[in-house]
Amino acid sequence: MPVADAEVAVLIVGGGPVGLTARALLERWGVRALLVEKHGELSPFPRSRLVNARSMEIYCRLGLAAKITGGAFAPE
Repeated sequence: MPVADAEVAVLIVGGGPVGLTARALLERWGVRALLVEKHGELSPFPRSRLVNARSMEIYCRLGLAAKITGGAFAPE
């Protein structure tokens, strides 16, 4: 497993929805952050069933809302 020498202000452990959102927000604010994830590839299974309205507001500000809704299952 490769190890990088890097100095960052924030270490984020876990590439789930919270970790990825934190990383995107910190990047936007100019804070150097390193996200580490134990899995080497994407899961074929969904990590969540829904995204609440406040989360979608944040994703909209990050310019990610269209990609998220584009990859979502149709409502039942």
